[in-house]
Amino acid sequence: QHPRFYFPDGSLTLIVQGIAYRIQGSLLSLHSEHWARKLGKVEATTQTVEVLKDVYTLEMDAFMSILYPAYGPLNCLAVTTTGGWAYVLRLSTMWSCRDIRALAIEQLSDSAPPLQRLVLSRAHDVPEWRVPAYVALCLRPQALSESEAEKLAVQDVVRIMSTREAIR
Repeated sequence: QHPRFYFPDGSLTLIVQGIAYRIQGSLLSLHSEHWARKLGKVEATTQTVEVLKDVYTLEMDAFMSILYPAYGPLNCLAVTTTGGWAYVLRLSTMWSCRDIRALAIEQLSDSAPPLQRLVLSRAHDVPEWRVPAYVALCLRPQALSESEAEKLAVQDVVRIMSTREAIR
């Protein structure tokens, strides 16, 4: 059982890496088209258990902190790191949570460095981040490091390197 996100009155139990998150399925359905479709066929009084094999507890904790903000300080977002918002972006995209996804995009637009925005834009379809990330990576003093290049698609590396060459 998760210490924060296991509610006795929950109707949906999500198992993530052996940890049970018991939440109100109706709340998740309000925010998620994916879960609304999946749970729409289930009666409200029915206990549903889903094992999520492609989700990690760190991601789930960040996402649940947005879904259940009352467990953080009032008027303060419980997710405070770029990594946490990247987790929220991944799950909100995967589960079609438009409002939570928009919040994650807003938070990451201000906090994520250009390389991370470019990687996330490809992984989670945020096209508006691509051009500003390219510009920032092309104009910065240092070239891409080997470890940075490994995180990008080949076409992104070629675009960045060729643009850097052209403006030098």
